[in-house]
Amino acid sequence: MEDTKLKNGWDFPNGLQTLLLKSALLNRNEAMRCFLDCLDLNQLNYLNIKCKSFLGDFMEKIDLGSQRLIPLVIENLEVDSHPYFLLFTGYKKNLWVRNQRIFLAAKDLLEKLSKERIPMPLIKGIRMANFYYQRIESRPMNNGAILIPYAYKTKTLEYFRNQIFFTEWVKSL
Repeated sequence: MEDTKLKNGWDFPNGLQTLLLKSALLNRNEAMRCFLDCLDLNQLNYLNIKCKSFLGDFMEKIDLGSQRLIPLVIENLEVDSHPYFLLFTGYKKNLWVRNQRIFLAAKDLLEKLSKERIPMPLIKGIRMANFYYQRIESRPMNNGAILIPYAYKTKTLEYFRNQIFFTEWVKSL
């Protein structure tokens, strides 16, 4: 059996993810060919686009990593290049809303800790979505990562201990 783990323990992209990555990154002709291969590989090319459950049927057949690549594929190939892409509008809006909520929560936290003179660099998804992606929904996120320098650990923990929401949250545990 082929080892699919990198030396640091992360997985290599599977076959579907590789095709979707190519669909997101290659020139339009090659990318479309890879996307059509992706549909063939997963028997997704025969879904009924008029069916209300189309999006659920499509997503059910692919893994989470592949689902997260779909917005980049659509961005690279453009929404009018395949009939399926128009049906992903709601999915992309959902990603946009989720990312906005994460950004607003991070902004609020940054403002509060900035008043306490605690530096907090944004890392991972928040930073990438804001600086490297044309559209924030192209970088699906489930959370926002913020780095608290170790030298500010005690001050940060003390700040949160003094916050009402933190105290109530701890009591609920």
